[in-house]
Amino acid sequence: MADQLFNPMAPPPPSFAPQAPSAAGREPSRRTDTYTFVTQVGGNRLLYSAEDWVRVNLRLETAGPVVVSTREDVVPVLSGKGIEIPDDDDLTFVLPRGNRLFYSAESVNRVRFFVEPIPWLETLLRVIDSGFRSLLAALSTSRISRR
Repeated sequence: MADQLFNPMAPPPPSFAPQAPSAAGREPSRRTDTYTFVTQVGGNRLLYSAEDWVRVNLRLETAGPVVVSTREDVVPVLSGKGIEIPDDDDLTFVLPRGNRLFYSAESVNRVRFFVEPIPWLETLLRVIDSGFRSLLAALSTSRISRR
């Protein structure tokens, strides 16, 4: 043990070893992101890529129009392929894990963007998934044993 404390080439002692991820998976992010961005004119732009389930809140602070969608093809802006961000109210929705959020604008606009993680939903879905898998495993073994 004394050799490990003074020898920089020796591996760290077991108490300092990094923790392995839990069997249930990684911990969901609990960081809240808030910022204001200025849109770019024309085309589709990636706004956010959700690593976990999040609640997204958008507010248009200028004239608009700006649309958002989980589809990459939201051009032309007023085609109905996306949701227009209202300039008098917030647009709030839940973005599932793994989805991406795109925007398109016909002019330069300022948009307030707020992302709030939903850690309880991630945990709940993990519990439901493991329970469902256990149920399927139990059903499959009971059918095999009946034959």
